[in-house]
Amino acid sequence: MTDAPLRKSPLLGRFTLQHFVACLLIAYVCYASAIILPAFNADDIIQTQSVSGDYMTFAQQGRWGYFLIYGYLFDANPAGPFALMAGVAILCGAGVVAARTIGASTALSYGSFVLITAVSIYFAICFSFDSTRIAYPLSVAVAALAVHGMLSRRWIAGALLFALAPALFPASVQVGLTIILAASLATLLSERRVAPAFRKAVIGAAGVVCGLALYLVLTKLSPFWTGVPLSPRSSVDVLEALAEYGRFWKILTGHAVPSGDDISHFNLLMRLSIWALIAMLVAVVVSVATSGGGLMPTLFAALMAIGLFVAPFCLAFASPIDDFGPRALIAYSITHASIAVLAIETARRWRLSFALAPAVVAGCLVLGTSVAISQNAFDEYLTSRNDFLATNRIMARVEEAAAEAGLSMQGPIPLVVRYEKPFSLASTGVPSTSRATLWSQEWIFRHIDPRIAPVMGSRREDILRAAGERPQWPRSGSVFVIDGTVVVNIN
Repeated sequence: MTDAPLRKSPLLGRFTLQHFVACLLIAYVCYASAIILPAFNADDIIQTQSVSGDYMTFAQQGRWGYFLIYGYLFDANPAGPFALMAGVAILCGAGVVAARTIGASTALSYGSFVLITAVSIYFAICFSFDSTRIAYPLSVAVAALAVHGMLSRRWIAGALLFALAPALFPASVQVGLTIILAASLATLLSERRVAPAFRKAVIGAAGVVCGLALYLVLTKLSPFWTGVPLSPRSSVDVLEALAEYGRFWKILTGHAVPSGDDISHFNLLMRLSIWALIAMLVAVVVSVATSGGGLMPTLFAALMAIGLFVAPFCLAFASPIDDFGPRALIAYSITHASIAVLAIETARRWRLSFALAPAVVAGCLVLGTSVAISQNAFDEYLTSRNDFLATNRIMARVEEAAAEAGLSMQGPIPLVVRYEKPFSLASTGVPSTSRATLWSQEWIFRHIDPRIAPVMGSRREDILRAAGERPQWPRSGSVFVIDGTVVVNIN
């Protein structure tokens, strides 16, 4: 078989606007279930009600960019399907920038990178939290633009941009570092010399350090313009983080070497595709040695390759507070996309037809991920629907108890909920439920009926202590009134 027919293929030509639109449409199809089926998790329940002021916690945690976008630009309104579609479009745009930085040269490389980045189970989990749908993709785009600027000798602009990325989502720092490592490895593969690749890595790392330093300064000053004091969650403690070494092993065995243990619907096709990409990365590193690159280039390539699997959770070395679940590991989608590009670009130097193999693997990963995204969206829809139906049934008894106690039916109706042993109402057994989560137990009632006034803090604890042992829902006496406050005793 000759490569002549492939040379005229639009997939091996220049990446154009038509290719981008095609990628965007494919991404929309992959997210169709998430776009169409509405679902509200515990965070959504409270964050979509501006009166709760929950979005203030974004500023407390140093995410003042996220705070400004969601709290002020969107007025604590998640904007529904529009926000998700806009977020996917932003991710696709960020993928184009990152692919260019890494050295993609064909539509096949660009398309593989864009689709693996945008159609990601990690981002799908982020998008399950409605308030993130603009801010988090924007953080990735800002990080990608910042790194591109740094590596294109626009150091000041790059560092300034990078200072904004963690203010939107701290995990974007890991995205930036992953792109830098991939770009350095790509330079080594194309030039077969350590010096330019090492120089690129150093320039990128220096830009990240400068950008983070500026971010920390801006964050310390942020209470002056947000009016919100910082919380301990925004602190850095490397020694405490290292003491929690078990997290690192869990991430390595669950995500770097994918098992998918803590991700719902992480299917076999996804596992096999990622394992195939890892094998291709090993082949790419080995190619450095077999092509006469020498010991140093081979060792440097191996180091960069290992870095691609460590950079996506490098912030775990800075803070012990977060458990680093899938939402914090979005950079693994960049890792997988980068490997696809590196494999395609390396293969096409040998023979054009060889580049089709990593592209097929990339397509399989996107296909498997789209199935997982759809299944996850459907499960979240069922859980959310059943949460609201169950809450609505209880709401009738709340109104009855309030009326019998002489409370104003015009509102507000103070409410406290005791729900200590959560169980799922979803037919597929999804464990999460906004009815049982501590910070949304009362707020889900207000989501249904704005007359409800959730009772918080010490007064809530006092009322629960005064309630003592009561019958559990739906038995008679499970909804009652204490000191002008309706109490619902679920269990």
